Amino acid sequence: MLTQEIKNSVFKIDMYGKLRIYYVALRIKEIILIGGVTFIGLVFSTPNFNHINFGKWLLIMFSSYSLLGHAFASNDWSGYEYDKNDVNKGNRPLITGELSLTEIKVICISLLIISLILAAIVSYISLFIVTGIIILNYLYSGEKVFLKGVPVISTITHGLGATLGFLLGYSSLGFLDYAGVSFAVYFGVVYAAGHLNHEISDHDSDKSSGISTNTYFLGKKKSLILSFVLFSLSFAYVSLLIFQNILPLTLIIGVAIAYSFYSYYFLITLYSSLSYESLINFRRKYRFIFLFWGIFIVLNIVLSKFFNG
Repeated sequence: MLTQEIKNSVFKIDMYGKLRIYYVALRIKEIILIGGVTFIGLVFSTPNFNHINFGKWLLIMFSSYSLLGHAFASNDWSGYEYDKNDVNKGNRPLITGELSLTEIKVICISLLIISLILAAIVSYISLFIVTGIIILNYLYSGEKVFLKGVPVISTITHGLGATLGFLLGYSSLGFLDYAGVSFAVYFGVVYAAGHLNHEISDHDSDKSSGISTNTYFLGKKKSLILSFVLFSLSFAYVSLLIFQNILPLTLIIGVAIAYSFYSYYFLITLYSSLSYESLINFRRKYRFIFLFWGIFIVLNIVLSKFFNG
C-alpha cells in the first residue's frame, strides 16, 4: 500500500513538472495576453450575447490559443541553432534539454491541426484567416524563407499577423465589414511597434547569430524611437476611429491615460543604457499598460452595445 502511494506521489510530481515545462515552453502568459486581440474582435463583432455566440467564442478562442502556441513552438523549432548560443534564452526548456526538438515538432504540428479544425467548425472565413496566419508564421520563422532576418518585411509580417488575429475574432459571425477591418489595422500597427521593441532587446544575440534585423541597421536608440513613433501613430489612429463613431467616444479617456504612461516609460528607457535588462523592464511595463488598455476597450464596447442595443 505504501509503495503504491509513493508511486502515485511520484507520478503526480512528474505530471506537474511536465505541465510546468509545457507552460514555460509555450509561453502561456504571452498566449493569453496576445489572444486578447482575438477576444476584442469577438466582443466588437457580436451584437447580442447569447449561448449560441458563446459556443463560437470558445471555438475561436481555443483556435487562437492553439495558433499562438503553434507560432511559439515553430519559432523555437526554427531558431533552435541560434538560441543555443543566446545567453538570454538559456533557460528555455528546449535549450536546457527539458524538452526535445522532436517534442517541440510534435507540439507545433498538433497545435496547428487543432487550430485549423476549430476554425473550420466556425466558418470558412475563420479557416481562411487561420490559414493566412499560419503562412505568415512560416514566412517569418521558416528555415527556407526566414523573413525574421529581412528588415521592414519582418515587422510588416508581424503587423499583418496581429491584424488577422483580430479579424479571426471579428469574423466569428461569418462576415467582415469596414468597421472591423478598420479596427483590425490598429492592432497591426501596435504589434509592428512591439516587434521593433522585441528586436531591440534581442539585438546582441541576433547580431552574433548573423540575423539582419531592423535594429542591426538602425541601432538600438533609433529603433526605439521608431517604435515610439509607431505606437504614437496607433493612438492617433484609434482616436480617428473614435471620432468616426466606429469606436465609443468614452475610449478617448483611455487613449489619453495609456499614451501618457507609455510615453513616460519610453522616455525613461530612451535615456537609460538600453541594456537587455532595461529593455525587458520597459517591455513588461508597456505590456501591463496595454493589458489594462485592452480591458478598458472591452468594457467600453460592451457598455456601448448594452446602452445602444
